[in-house]
Amino acid sequence: MNSGSGKTTTCTKYAYYHQKKGWKPALVCADTFRAGAFDQLKQNATKAKIPFYGRYLLLVSIYVALIWYCLSVDEEFDGEDSQNNL
Repeated sequence: MNSGSGKTTTCTKYAYYHQKKGWKPALVCADTFRAGAFDQLKQNATKAKIPFYGRYLLLVSIYVALIWYCLSVDEEFDGEDSQNNL
């Protein structure tokens, strides 16, 4: 996908939609290459009141995803295993 095509905004909209349906979504910034990616996700998530995770200093996306997975188990956020809630 091209930069500037609204991927981060779309993810926030999906999370907000599912939040309104009673799910517990969260956003994870695994874009470790684009300058401003974390700031954009943080701004969108804060405005929509959706929990988010990301760091400036992690250089490998899989580490971000793995750390978030470990944290989300404790917080009981909804994810793929929650599709029975439809």
